[in-house]
Amino acid sequence: MKEKSSIRALALRYREETLVMIVLSALYGLLTLHIASTGMLTPHGGLIGAYLGYDNYYRFETAGGVFDVSHPFLNLFYALNRFGFVSLAGERSALAICLALMTLCTAGGITATYAYLRRLLRLSVSRSVLLTLLVGSSFTALTLPFTIESYPLSFFLLPLSIVVLSLNHKRHHSFGKNSIWFFSFLLGGITLTNVAKPALAFLLEKGSLGSRIKKGAALAAVFSLCVLLIGLLFTYRAAKQQQSENDPRTLAIRMFEFRQGGDEVIAEYFGHPLLISDLASARRYEETTLRPTPYHGLWNYAVPLLFLATVIAAPLLNRREKLVWLLLLYLSVDIAVNVIGGYGMNEAIIFGGHWVFLWPMLLGWIYHAMQGRKMHMADAVVLILVLAQVVHNLSVILERLHL
Repeated sequence: MKEKSSIRALALRYREETLVMIVLSALYGLLTLHIASTGMLTPHGGLIGAYLGYDNYYRFETAGGVFDVSHPFLNLFYALNRFGFVSLAGERSALAICLALMTLCTAGGITATYAYLRRLLRLSVSRSVLLTLLVGSSFTALTLPFTIESYPLSFFLLPLSIVVLSLNHKRHHSFGKNSIWFFSFLLGGITLTNVAKPALAFLLEKGSLGSRIKKGAALAAVFSLCVLLIGLLFTYRAAKQQQSENDPRTLAIRMFEFRQGGDEVIAEYFGHPLLISDLASARRYEETTLRPTPYHGLWNYAVPLLFLATVIAAPLLNRREKLVWLLLLYLSVDIAVNVIGGYGMNEAIIFGGHWVFLWPMLLGWIYHAMQGRKMHMADAVVLILVLAQVVHNLSVILERLHL
């Protein structure tokens, strides 16, 4: 009884977020059921990565992530699936459980974005919903619910970490050392490079620059040691099982195959995750997959250019607001790794789960600096963008994502 009353009290306290979560879970769940009904999500004859470059087929069928050092803690999920869900419930039920988890993670990430707009920026319910729909209607958010990968997990935890750190700073004028360490390890364990995002919050804390750098360096050192130990464990297991292809050193070398520049950075990295062009079959890495087609008109660039304009305008209008700079630090990691470093730019669309939620958050800060009539004009522009994304992205998904 006490547990039920606690859950009820929590739901009442966060009733808006609870309602948003329920509605989104239902909508994304219906989309996932439709895609699953086409047979698209069931492994067929070793086919892997059948759309966009996501590896869900291979990973679900073979637990391929067990030796993946770039996702050091994620092997626990694959082990749970392979030795728990599959063993106890069978493959079909295990697939259903995993899809339900991915759907909930996607809905949770968008709900966290709504919470940021309502609880931190104090925007109205209607305006918060409108801005939240901007990420909810993105191509990334519409494909992650049926994608059994690391990205739905990151899509949930990244905005959640921003909300927690930002609330800490708002209440205590500090992002909180424990929160930074917790989310750095959690996010870095799911995707290695994401460890830097919460850790960079140390740079915005009070104190000398040297002391702030030392705090970040200490976190990086401990995390690196953990990853090294996991890598050694994976190396031992690969040698013992005589699976040289799963040796972390071999996988690390193979990762550099993904270090390629994109043909069109604005479209491929900042465009397709928000507003897809179309999908067409392409031969990549000895498999046939669905990949985005190039943008064919200037109007296609409106969405990514508006996003980049938001990235520039938000700090200009809120120069002294540390919470805005926190958002930009999160984005800077993705730009450094993918755009500048070139990692994964040959399938840049899959990285949208690491940053698309930043758009409504940054827009919220622009609204925060606006007054009167300008806000209503901005509402109209955002509404047009949401409608365009919903109609176009859904039409492409329903038309192309099937066997």
